[in-house]
Amino acid sequence: MSEKISKFNSISEMEKEKADWVQRTKDLNNFNGIKTTLTKLYTSSGHFIFELLQNAEDVFATFVTFKLYKDRLVFEHNGSRAFDINDIDSITNIGDSTKKDNGNTIGKFGIGFKSVFEYTDTPEIHSGEFHFKIEDLFIPKVIEKPADFDSKKTIIVLPFNACDKSAEECYNEIDNSLRELKSNALLFLQNIAEIVCIIDGTEIKLRRINNYSGDNCPKDICRLCKIENNEIKAKGYFKRFFKEISLPSENEKRKMKIAVAFKVTKVKNNTEEYKWKIQPIFKKETYVPNGSVFAYFPCKAEEKKLCFHIHAPFALTVDREKLRDDKANNIVIAEIGNLVCEAIKEMKEDGFVDLELYKALPNITDDKDLGKYDVIQAKIVNYFANNPYVLMADGTYQDAHNKFIGVRDIQELLSDADLSM
Repeated sequence: MSEKISKFNSISEMEKEKADWVQRTKDLNNFNGIKTTLTKLYTSSGHFIFELLQNAEDVFATFVTFKLYKDRLVFEHNGSRAFDINDIDSITNIGDSTKKDNGNTIGKFGIGFKSVFEYTDTPEIHSGEFHFKIEDLFIPKVIEKPADFDSKKTIIVLPFNACDKSAEECYNEIDNSLRELKSNALLFLQNIAEIVCIIDGTEIKLRRINNYSGDNCPKDICRLCKIENNEIKAKGYFKRFFKEISLPSENEKRKMKIAVAFKVTKVKNNTEEYKWKIQPIFKKETYVPNGSVFAYFPCKAEEKKLCFHIHAPFALTVDREKLRDDKANNIVIAEIGNLVCEAIKEMKEDGFVDLELYKALPNITDDKDLGKYDVIQAKIVNYFANNPYVLMADGTYQDAHNKFIGVRDIQELLSDADLSM
C-alpha cells in the first residue's frame, strides 16, 4: 500500500488553506469544541509522551531524549527519516497518516500528536530541511532554524504556553509523568533501545539490552533497567518470542508482529548453584495475574488476566488504553496462544519447562475468568495433552494423559508400576 501524498508543495501553501478552514470553524463556533475533543481524549496526562515515542519508533530511532525545563519540554530522537511535506500535512490534520498500514507502525500521526496541545499552543518541529510551529492545532508556520540545530536529529519543542495551564502546572505534571515512566515501555519496541530524561539536574535512563550476556544468562534474554544518576534503580529480565502473522484485510493480507514475554529470574537450587527460571508475573504478595497487554506500550485499562506479557498491534479504543471488542483482535489473541505453545517448545530446550513455568501458564484448575483470553488457555491445555511437556519425578517429560500429581510422600510410597495396575 503506497504512502499518502500531500497535495501541497510547501508549508506556506498549506498554511493558507488550513488557516482558512480554521477561521471557518471559528466563525461557526465549532473550533473550541474540536480542540477540547482532540486534546482531552486521554485519561492520562502523560499520554503525549507515548505519542512522541511512537513516532520516533516508527522512523527507526534507537535513542530518544526528553529535556524538561521550567518553560518548555524538548524531545529529540535520531530517527533515520526526517519530516517531509507529507508528514507535515498529516501532523496538522485529523487521523490522517503517511504510515503504511502494515501492522507494524504504531498509530495514526494526526490524532495522537494533538495530545501535546494540553501543554502548548505552539509546538515547534525541527527536522531535516523543515522548521515550523503549529498554531490552532492545524496551521503550520515556518520559523527560523535554531543556530545549534543538529541535522541528524528530529527535535520537537513544547513551550508551556497553553491557555488553560500555567507553566508551573505543565512542568510539575510532565516531571511526574517522566519520573513514573518504566523500562517496560521498551519491552516490545523494535528500534528504540534507550530513553533519557533530563530533569532539573537528574538524569534518568531507561535501557534495553536485547541479548544480555552477564550473570551466566541463557541465550536470548532481554534486560530492562532504570538508571538514575548512574545508579540502577530497577531491573528485570525477560525471555521474549516474536512471530509474524498475516490477517485478511480489504485489499490484501495485513502482516504484523506479535510477541510474548516471560519474566525470568536467577535463583539458587538445592546445591547452592544459581539457575535461571521463569518467574510468574503476579501482583505483589498475591497470586493475582499481573501480566500486561501491550500494543507496543502497556494498555493501562486492559484487564490483566495472564502471568506473562503479550503484545500485538491491537485495535484500541480512542484513548489507546484498552482493546476494542473487535473480531480481528480475537484472531490475534488466538495466534498469540499458538505463539505461546511454540515458545514452550523452545523453552524446554533451554531448561525453562518446570514448575515455575507451569505457574505462569493459565490452567483449567485455576478457576479464573480469562474472558477473551481463554483461547490462549485452551491452546496451552491442548498442547500439553498431546506433547511431552509434563515434567516427571525422574526428570523426563511426557504428555498429560494418565498422569498423577502427588506430594513427595505419595511419590515415595507408590511407584509408576503401582499406579499402572
